[in-house]
Amino acid sequence: MTNVEFFNLLQNVDIPWRYSKAEKKLRVPYGVYSYEREPILLADNIVYAIANSVSIDIYARTKDELDNICIQLEQIFADNEIVWNSNESHSIDEEFFLNSYNLEV
Repeated sequence: MTNVEFFNLLQNVDIPWRYSKAEKKLRVPYGVYSYEREPILLADNIVYAIANSVSIDIYARTKDELDNICIQLEQIFADNEIVWNSNESHSIDEEFFLNSYNLEV
């Protein structure tokens, strides 16, 4: 799956999306994603396979808002057979909830 194809999937979740970092003027909720390409199968000085690792951070004001966004996103992952793991946290100082996803596409 290309970066463009993956970004098009994210557009099915109706929040603003940014690549790599969020802009300060974005209003919560929003999502930030980034890619990292890494060789996963090397032999005889040749790269035979490359993994596209993707990180996604979802920011929301409330736990319910975060859960609703995550349900939509996880359904997209399921529909496209994308394996993922996630970690949820809460920033008391900045008053938002965050769920971070790691996956390979």
